[in-house]
Amino acid sequence: MRSSSSEGSKERDPSDTISQARIQHLLRGANSAAALRHQFALLDAEAAHRLTLYRSHFNPDQPRVPAGHPDGGQWMNAVT
Repeated sequence: MRSSSSEGSKERDPSDTISQARIQHLLRGANSAAALRHQFALLDAEAAHRLTLYRSHFNPDQPRVPAGHPDGGQWMNAVT
């Protein structure tokens, strides 16, 4: 007599299929969480960089004394 378990059958137990689907869902969630954590780290780094520039009062558009002058490279108050 054959047992009720289908050893040679290719049918999968429905709970096995559900378990596999749950595992895949959890893995996708973990990957999404890792990607989100990475995006937050990039945003934090950019924010820190911008805050540092803001606090330093650095203005790359402020004119400087041209090279070759004794004060060359120094910032000027106004264009002369």
